[in-house]
Amino acid sequence: MTAHYMLCKVSGSFEQVTQYLGKYFGNIHNDQWNTPEGRIAVILGELYFIRSNSNAAILITVKEAGASETNLELISYAGASGVLDLSWGAHGSYVQRIKNSLQNAGFTVEVTKEIPNYDALSAGALKTTVPK
Repeated sequence: MTAHYMLCKVSGSFEQVTQYLGKYFGNIHNDQWNTPEGRIAVILGELYFIRSNSNAAILITVKEAGASETNLELISYAGASGVLDLSWGAHGSYVQRIKNSLQNAGFTVEVTKEIPNYDALSAGALKTTVPK
């Protein structure tokens, strides 16, 4: 499975950013919680891509970083098709679509990290083995 990851800072309040993303990209699920470190939200969406003849999914994690700054993690995944399980660039397009949409709505977006072929290893997760 292929995925595309983007970490970014958005100039805008938590309320503004979560409301915008939930309205335009949260067609599956949208929820938020208060934590001791600040508010967080999880937004799930999906979008059909003709090039892969499949729906790609998006996971958006929103973290409050101050009164006028919000941190986002965008992960687009699933939606690959065919024997080779190719997404034909749909995941990168989905993430870019969200970034561009935020910018077109007047938010300033600073990409701090982007991983085109994202998986658990590129995320820094440790591989574990099942005991025999």
